[in-house]
Amino acid sequence: MFNHGHRLDCYSWLYDKHCPSVQRVRANAAKWEALDELYNYQPREDGFYGKVSNFWMGIRNAQAVRNRFRVVVAILREAIAERLRDGEVRILCLASGSTQSVIKAASTFPGVRILAVDEDSEALRHAAMIASEIGVDLQLREADVLAPSDIIRDFRPHIIEVVGLMDYLTDRLVVGLLGRIRRNCAHGALVLIAHIHPNPEQEFLREVVDWVMFYRTAQEVQDLIERAGYHDIRLYPEPHGIHTVFAMTVPAKGGEI
Repeated sequence: MFNHGHRLDCYSWLYDKHCPSVQRVRANAAKWEALDELYNYQPREDGFYGKVSNFWMGIRNAQAVRNRFRVVVAILREAIAERLRDGEVRILCLASGSTQSVIKAASTFPGVRILAVDEDSEALRHAAMIASEIGVDLQLREADVLAPSDIIRDFRPHIIEVVGLMDYLTDRLVVGLLGRIRRNCAHGALVLIAHIHPNPEQEFLREVVDWVMFYRTAQEVQDLIERAGYHDIRLYPEPHGIHTVFAMTVPAKGGEI
């Protein structure tokens, strides 16, 4: 097995030596900055290194991340439209990063409040900048994303978006977090998560990009969701089949939002 890519300069020369966007992804693997770069990358046209940058930013995993973004936005827009019939819609975004998918989904609807919770204050500042430019109602909370019970009870969300976090959690932590969300949300709340599946590029991501994740099949993720107490589970795979978005409805336990 190779050493991780950051230890081998030859990987850097072949991968990101003269490609600022790729450098940002590699330097911030598993952080919000990497996803920000992947979501917003614009193909370069400046010669050889532009082609190199376009190649790496266009591999299947990069495409899959952008596909996942679009799937999440589409699901959120449909969910917001359904819930706005009853007035205000509150969306809790856990491990929010730059909150781009939620802000984009909410941008065309009045009456949507978003609470972004993250442990990274810089990510929250970036999210605030995006929301301000678009005119979306965004509140920020720097807090432990694995202990959201009090936040959920206070905010009483209709939708909880946790896309991008489960890839880094053990089975025990996934089940525990989803269980805490279920126990503290009202019946009918929508919970969105996503997961990355085993794929041919995963060793490249680990060894060269230094992006380490837990890879689980869709069935393995569904099993964890069911262990956390959910039964109404819908799966939305992105076209490459590398990521699946899971939408769960919080089961009845008394008390509507």
